[in-house]
Amino acid sequence: MRIVSIKIPENLLEELDSYAYRNNMSRSDVIRLAIKTYLANNNTPKPKIKIRRVALF
Repeated sequence: MRIVSIKIPENLLEELDSYAYRNNMSRSDVIRLAIKTYLANNNTPKPKIKIRRVALF
């Protein structure tokens, strides 16, 4: 597994640690689960919109 460093606000880190502690998980486990869940729920391609003409008033 590769190591990735991120910066997060202090209050978010506290929430992360609290969640990890309550669920007997490590920070890394929680972050991996969050990313997997996000990607599974947001993996539908967005339709591309072509703008043919813009009218300025």
